[in-house]
Amino acid sequence: MEVDDLGGFVETLRKAGLRFRNDIVTGFGGKQILLDDPAGNPIELFEPPSK
Repeated sequence: MEVDDLGGFVETLRKAGLRFRNDIVTGFGGKQILLDDPAGNPIELFEPPSK
């Protein structure tokens, strides 16, 4: 799932009690983190690099 502000979105979700598998990973292709849905399935949150 692509988002515009990954850091802000993750902070909001953490405050709501959602759990993540890792910390935000940053690279040349952008930023990403894995979130667990209620059934334990991973959902990737992704912020593309700035242009």
